[in-house]
Order: sequence, then structure tokens, then C-alpha cells
Amino acid sequence: MTPTSSELQLLEMLIKKRLDVAVISRATLNYYFNLYPQWRDLVYFSKVPHEQYYRALLSPIKLESQFNIIESLFEQESFLAALEGLKAKYGFSREVFHK
Repeated sequence: MTPTSSELQLLEMLIKKRLDVAVISRATLNYYFNLYPQWRDLVYFSKVPHEQYYRALLSPIKLESQFNIIESLFEQESFLAALEGLKAKYGFSREVFHK
């Protein structure tokens, strides 16, 4: 096993053929593919994710009213449009790029 300090380092080692397999988050992979589109053709990745995670917004009970304000943002078209813009900027999507 090779110790690494980042997912970028894992990806670079894989591209340089210093590793045979690496586990990298989809968001990180999409981000780096956005920065370095030529890398897409240099790696193969599984169609089935290694793991899937459920994400939830949490807050202490005492902040429930403030939390409700944040939660209501997800019902506003302008917020959702801004969120989509951020997702595009950082190369995040639900889709996985398959070779």
C-alpha cells in the first residue's frame, strides 16, 4: 500500500502508472476532470461506485428556526439556479464520466 496525502496525489500516481487502482470521491474526480479534461481518457473507472453516501443538513434543536430559513432556500428558484451554477463551476454532477 502506498501512503498518499491527497486524492489528487492518488489520481496523479494512477495516471503516471505508479498505481494500478485508486479509490477517489466522485466529486473530486469530476473537479479534476474539469481542470484537466485530458485526464478523462487516461483512466477507467467502475460503473458501480465503491460506496454511496447520504448527506443531510443537521443543526442543534435550539437553532431550529434558523435551520428552517436555510431549508426554505431549497424551495427558491434563484437559490437552486445559483447552486446549479456552483455545481457546474466545480464539475459536480450526479453523472459519472465513463470511458
